[in-house]
Amino acid sequence: MTYRISTLVLALVILGSFVPSFAQAAETKMIYVPITPGVPAPTCEVRATRQHPVSGQETTLVWSSKNAYAMYGITKGGEWAPDGRQKVRIAFAGKREFTMMFVGKGGITTCTASVHVHPKKD
Repeated sequence: MTYRISTLVLALVILGSFVPSFAQAAETKMIYVPITPGVPAPTCEVRATRQHPVSGQETTLVWSSKNAYAMYGITKGGEWAPDGRQKVRIAFAGKREFTMMFVGKGGITTCTASVHVHPKKD
């Protein structure tokens, strides 16, 4: 079994609720994910180190996984290591969700971290 995923569509779904300061236009790129029967699907965890920042402040997204060989979901629709961290600056107040897709030989799994951004007080 193979999944065909458009990272442009994925980027629009993932980036739809936020635009980090380093985000650029999404690229269209097709990836093919071969699934091996009997292999466990990836598991994942995604969190933000600062869950209640003020608009304009940074938070660090931290992710980890098991049974994954790649993660998609941060900037440009590119492939990232299945375990890692990335700073993001959030410009607008409100709830922001960071969804990441983890790909492994046993399938695809998504995990989400929520950040509640407070307005900057003048």
